[in-house]
Amino acid sequence: RPGGYDVLFEAFARQTSKDYELICVDELAPRRAHNVRAMAAALGVNLAAVTPSKPKTHPHTRFGIANAFNTGFVLARGAFVTILQDNIYVPADFVEKSIAFHRDHPRALLSYPELRFSAPEGLVNSSRLTDPGAISVFDVPVTAGPRDQEWRAVNEGTMPRALWDNMLARARVEFDWLECACCSVPYAAVRELNGVDETLDVGDDCHEVNLKQKSQMLGYEVWSEGAAPVQLIDHHRWARSDLWTRFTRDTNIFRWDFMKQQMDFGEYPLRAPNNFNLFLFPPSEAGNSGAEPFDLEDAPKVVILTPTRGAVLRSPVTEVRFEVRPKGALVGGARVCISVAALNSVCVKDEVAVEVAVHRAGAHILHVMLYDADFRLIAEAQTAFVQEVPAATGELGRLGPAEDASYGWLQGEAASVRSGLEGDAIQEVFRKEHDDPKEALLFVFNKDPAHVDTWRDGLWAAVRLLARNYTIQYLNVNDIIVDQQPDIGYHIRAGAYKIILGWGAFGSPTDYFLREIHLKHGDTHPKALCIGGNAVPPPSDAADIYDMLFFETEWYRETLAFHPRARQAFGINTNIYHELPPRVDADGNRAYEYDVLMVGHFLPWKRHMYLATMEGRRLAVGEIYQEYEVSSKIVAELQNHGIEVSNMLPPRELAALYRASRTVVFPMATIGGGERALLEARACGARVHVAEDNPKLQSLLALAPIPDHVTYARQLLEGIGEVLEARGTRNATTRPAMPSDETVVEQRIRELIRNTCTPGAYCPYQVKHEI
Repeated sequence: RPGGYDVLFEAFARQTSKDYELICVDELAPRRAHNVRAMAAALGVNLAAVTPSKPKTHPHTRFGIANAFNTGFVLARGAFVTILQDNIYVPADFVEKSIAFHRDHPRALLSYPELRFSAPEGLVNSSRLTDPGAISVFDVPVTAGPRDQEWRAVNEGTMPRALWDNMLARARVEFDWLECACCSVPYAAVRELNGVDETLDVGDDCHEVNLKQKSQMLGYEVWSEGAAPVQLIDHHRWARSDLWTRFTRDTNIFRWDFMKQQMDFGEYPLRAPNNFNLFLFPPSEAGNSGAEPFDLEDAPKVVILTPTRGAVLRSPVTEVRFEVRPKGALVGGARVCISVAALNSVCVKDEVAVEVAVHRAGAHILHVMLYDADFRLIAEAQTAFVQEVPAATGELGRLGPAEDASYGWLQGEAASVRSGLEGDAIQEVFRKEHDDPKEALLFVFNKDPAHVDTWRDGLWAAVRLLARNYTIQYLNVNDIIVDQQPDIGYHIRAGAYKIILGWGAFGSPTDYFLREIHLKHGDTHPKALCIGGNAVPPPSDAADIYDMLFFETEWYRETLAFHPRARQAFGINTNIYHELPPRVDADGNRAYEYDVLMVGHFLPWKRHMYLATMEGRRLAVGEIYQEYEVSSKIVAELQNHGIEVSNMLPPRELAALYRASRTVVFPMATIGGGERALLEARACGARVHVAEDNPKLQSLLALAPIPDHVTYARQLLEGIGEVLEARGTRNATTRPAMPSDETVVEQRIRELIRNTCTPGAYCPYQVKHEI
């Protein structure tokens, strides 16, 4: 935004410690960097760089706060990094106190008490609010803090009360609150997390929450330094425009909750999938105490000598120098390739200086990659620098816009987002639906937490899609031992959920839980059960407990004929289970790793010993239940017959196994399940064989098309809609009405308060309307 530099620079000119470097990430730098550097020099501020943000990881995202944070992170060279917004005034001992804190608490994030002030009438020059070259918006220079000049305070409950008390006591306190209008983070934490997740730039806000909560997952503490309050000038009120009120739509309050759920279940990566890897950067000048990447001492390495990290380059041609260690590794057709932005590369076969023309001003990531003779990547190093004077563009640039087209900026830098489960999760987060408040749905299931990583079936993927329509709360009741008939002391407030959806067999912990809250607690929520397994027949009162029963295959429909609302809903996770080009041997014939594969839990009705009648290399995969003696006996007997045995595998490994097996067999009895595994094997292109006395599985051999998780989700939504229609609550809402005169962010803050604050408790935001 225009302005903002004068207040900040005046504060840093008065610091009692000069042991800092100041990096200003500024999208208006091309219009005002010269004046910014001149002001810093006149005031004696240690300005290391003023630069636009680096290219985004995801070019289509509307916002760029996370990318701005990361631009500072990749350029920073200190042991800890402090993030400050514009129009902020810090006390004279701010740097000194911050260094002292991190010396005492090396594994802690630090926040500072915030005092917010409104500029006096007539001080702001309105014509400067839209001037991209302005470094101040005030007619009279602001050379002291707003509090010292007795400006009007406008905090309005934006800081928890405990931090107010701590500020008045001028003490340090460990407190779970981080507001990055001003916050400090150990560089070690930044490095372990690979910065802030730029996926969040699809919306606005929650970046500091992302940073705080993920740091806490790594064991970092969060503190507040009460003796160093910062003073913020409330600039959001200066103009009601998109330039000045950026927090009025597309927030990440609900998206971040969805991302955390995915992290909890091992789907979304903890380490941010950005277009750089801080593990490949040279260490900061102050050293690193963070976790090191796995490193083989004798493995080849490439080391970037120039440009150094954070260097500001004023020549349009960047000279790159590097070393390959150990000496002699760059032989036999090996080569080193140098790339800016991971787009086109310049490759050399010797340790020679390479000149690279950079066509866009701003921060950039430099990649230096070592390849062997077969062009396999065996080592990589990265660093970041600021290009102040870009190289001129040619015809391609003039067809541009010039700077963008010549640099490939229209497509953006290549993101280092891995494919697979994490890639699926990242793409799902981008969807607009995860930015909206929704009605809540409780999903009850029973799954051993140790085995959740193997549960990525069609139902799991379908429930993920339901999260586009409902806010999903997960409740695992695996700890219930049904035989003990425990009391269920779980009370659900009436109207808390639109519906409760369960997954499990009749007689399972899920079924027990839902029956108990319905019969003993009088719970009136609509309930639906996705029947997992058919070994136990439905109880006589199932129609009284459940508004809807979902069954997997048509074979089970007749069993549920007594229920007025029973629907077929089933599908497999085709994000994982699908065909790929087959592996072939040197003669071009399809190559198989196993001749026979069987997938199923080691229980009697699965009839594993059928494998003993088969020839070739045989493998049985499934859950080995330690609590069941029969499971261990089956495993031992299979091994005595020369059959390989494996515990259940993660989904993508299982899909690869289906593709690598000549035949997948399903010898189980009708009550032995196998529906999902059979369709998964078929979807992966495997040849399947089913026991002749199992009509249920026989009926799936010709099922086409194979139902996927999208179909599954649609069937669940239709069934839920039918239940809500019958109850007369399809169009009803349990959320309070939102006043029409509020902005989107004000509405969402109210929604957040309603979901997180208990009545009578102090809440972190003050809202004008009744909740």
